[in-house]
Amino acid sequence: MVKAIRVRSRPDVIETPPTHNQVLRDIVQYLEYLGFVVVKTHDERNRPAKAGTPDLIAIGRKLTLPVEVKVGEDIIRPKQLEWARAYTERTARHVFYARSVLDVQNYLNYLGTVAWK
Repeated sequence: MVKAIRVRSRPDVIETPPTHNQVLRDIVQYLEYLGFVVVKTHDERNRPAKAGTPDLIAIGRKLTLPVEVKVGEDIIRPKQLEWARAYTERTARHVFYARSVLDVQNYLNYLGTVAWK
């Protein structure tokens, strides 16, 4: 017979929120799992190829999705807004701002898009 063990919560342990790179990595893995080709637009020092460029661009069969990852108190910067406006003017689509993989899942469900079909 297996004895049940009660686990107490530890109020002294504080969970740290995920970093920008952790959220970005998780989103990339999720989108690649769905069949998207994902292009990261920043170098190893986290500098964009061009100021304002979203963190990644996911390319599917029916959808190209620029994704800007925001964590914590991070805000949209003027150059990012400028890039997003230019993208929207040219494509009639929007840059997606995500704080988690769940945001991406919800957005794709909202669009009704399946990358591999």
